[in-house]
Amino acid sequence: NFQAIQMAAEAGASSFMLNVCGQIESVELPHYDYIFLIYQFVHGDDWERVLGLEEGVSQLSSKSADVRGLHAFAFPVEVTFKSTNPHGWPQLVVTALGTDIWGNQVVRGYSVCHLPMQPGRVTKRVPLFAPQSSSLMSKLQGLMQSEHPLYTDPKILGQGQGRQVTRVRSLGQMTLNFSTSMKNTRALGYQLLPGENFGAAAAM
Repeated sequence: NFQAIQMAAEAGASSFMLNVCGQIESVELPHYDYIFLIYQFVHGDDWERVLGLEEGVSQLSSKSADVRGLHAFAFPVEVTFKSTNPHGWPQLVVTALGTDIWGNQVVRGYSVCHLPMQPGRVTKRVPLFAPQSSSLMSKLQGLMQSEHPLYTDPKILGQGQGRQVTRVRSLGQMTLNFSTSMKNTRALGYQLLPGENFGAAAAM
């Protein structure tokens, strides 16, 4: 469990621990009736996941009847990492998927955010987006063939390699709640203050 890993880390104090317990609360994606989510973690080479899943798949959600088109999930996200330095701080990459009129599974949007960088509770609201076709011709071809641009590997969103030059369109937003605790940061010379309101209603 997390306490046992903490005690082992304290004995050596060569790395610090990041424990995050939270959930993907909801997704505002009014254009689609049904979606489900897949999450993945992206992090630097110095980080190691010691507890929790590397990725997870949610249940199918139907949108609310009001104008927000809200998809409620309360999808749990729990993970513990250890690292020797903050570089490559873990990020959560989320892919929203659904089905087209032919029953084919299609990507409806992407979202990415850093895990909290301070201990405490925080709510984040992060945008959902989708890549756009690079030209009008490819866009028309995609519409005719019912094909839409997508990322071959969504993890690229957390790596930044070529992501900045990708044209995207905004679709909606995702709400996440996190409760974060850390261990051994002071022993390694890092001072992270409690941040119950840190990042509230903001995307990282």
